[in-house]
Amino acid sequence: MMMMVGFFFGGTITVFPSLVGDYFGLKNHSQNYAMIYQGFGFGSLAGALVLSLAGGNLAVVFYTYIVLLIVSLIIWLTIKTPKYVESK
Repeated sequence: MMMMVGFFFGGTITVFPSLVGDYFGLKNHSQNYAMIYQGFGFGSLAGALVLSLAGGNLAVVFYTYIVLLIVSLIIWLTIKTPKYVESK
């Protein structure tokens, strides 16, 4: 199970720069990607916090992440692509 988490994290973090550039444009790409990357750091700290509050039970952490993934799926399905104009 932990190998799957590691593989998914590596695969996800490699495609995020291009996704951020496609979605938000290239004008402020580095600032936008920095915010996304900080989200990864927050997620790792949140996972450790949930694990310590659950008394070391990894199942609680995975169930918490499943709920958060469902919330993110709902956000992803309802979000609209912003309209932006690239400066020349």
